[in-house]
Amino acid sequence: MKTHQFTIFLEAPPTRTVSSIKEEVLSALTSKVGKDEGDIPAVETVDDFELCREIKERGRQPTGKYEVLQGKETLRNIAQA
Repeated sequence: MKTHQFTIFLEAPPTRTVSSIKEEVLSALTSKVGKDEGDIPAVETVDDFELCREIKERGRQPTGKYEVLQGKETLRNIAQA
């Protein structure tokens, strides 16, 4: 997960859902570790942010467009799309 200049690395099996990943990201964003960094957005709930992925063209060319990931989707389904 990347926001601004701040990156959070998570390890998750392909059966995890986006909503469970959002809970883990919220925990990381609200932890005291790295609070001195100015690039961490202020969030209080999972409704304060979205997880998205970049839409790429057929040849894997970036488009600069993103799609919001839905909470019930699994990582496996997202990776196959």
